[in-house]
Amino acid sequence: MQIKKILVITLSNIGDVILTTPVIRVLKKNFPKSYFVIMCSAKAKDIFLSDPCVNKVIEYNKHIKLLNKLYLALELRKERFDIVVDLRHTLFPLFLGSKYKTSILGRFCKDSSTHKINFHLNKLKELKLNIDLTPELPYIYIPQEVKENIDVLLTDIKFKDASYIVVSPGGRSQSKLWAKEKFLKLCEKIIGRFKCKVLLVGDLKDKIITNWIAQNISSKDEVFDLSGNISLLQLAELLRRAKVLITNDSGALHMGSAVGIPVVAIFGPTNELQYGPVGEKSIAVTDDIDCRPCIYAKCKDFFPCLNNIGVSKVYKEVEKILSF
Repeated sequence: MQIKKILVITLSNIGDVILTTPVIRVLKKNFPKSYFVIMCSAKAKDIFLSDPCVNKVIEYNKHIKLLNKLYLALELRKERFDIVVDLRHTLFPLFLGSKYKTSILGRFCKDSSTHKINFHLNKLKELKLNIDLTPELPYIYIPQEVKENIDVLLTDIKFKDASYIVVSPGGRSQSKLWAKEKFLKLCEKIIGRFKCKVLLVGDLKDKIITNWIAQNISSKDEVFDLSGNISLLQLAELLRRAKVLITNDSGALHMGSAVGIPVVAIFGPTNELQYGPVGEKSIAVTDDIDCRPCIYAKCKDFFPCLNNIGVSKVYKEVEKILSF
């Protein structure tokens, strides 16, 4: 059996896309000589552009008109893919004429106990090709140029030879935001006990939170705010060198898992069994309230499942990692 060309249709949001990267690693391990095409959103394409496993990246906008989607399907059909793995569960595989393709039925699966990484990997079973489903870390490729850029950055901010942790206090919705005041107290406690430095990360929308922490922390020389100033792959390299990542339920969480570092993730209503960090030393910190996980986050303004989590509970998990 000769598999010449493989198309992987991945997702849109950066965190969701990172959760699909083990699929690409597994396919490359099983079909090392194949030509790989990745279809993803514009905001996630940087994850793949420098990856030697990927030969071509196609930007996909899920909001384009139906006529444009049909035209795209016709163009893709010309590529004569041997395998199409559609992690979006669209109708594309039905139009591309591939011998091996995944089913569209996955969109109706509501398994709340399977982690999304395993959910995506299990899609490969539908190909019936006896594929080894064991992915190998790291799931994200970091080019040498990015590593050199981070060397310069860490030197400039005087973190080059320091032991540091990364803290990501932002998130996409209020239901995922642990209080900035608690992040501040947690950072101060960690700095005081372990004498390490703290890098604050996030996108531009998180800057109001990270800037507040950086401005109000007592040990200002030990903290640096990089929110909105680094690329996805630069974040990956910074995380790869860190002792631990402390984060809300966010894209940074999945990036930390993808580069194989310990992650302490603070979870409110989201199901940590599906979206929590992976890795031997990683943990999702949750409250024992009986109404979580909650798909719809019905509390609207105040989320007891998140706000009941105290600084000491998170600190204990960080302490276990940093004391090892």
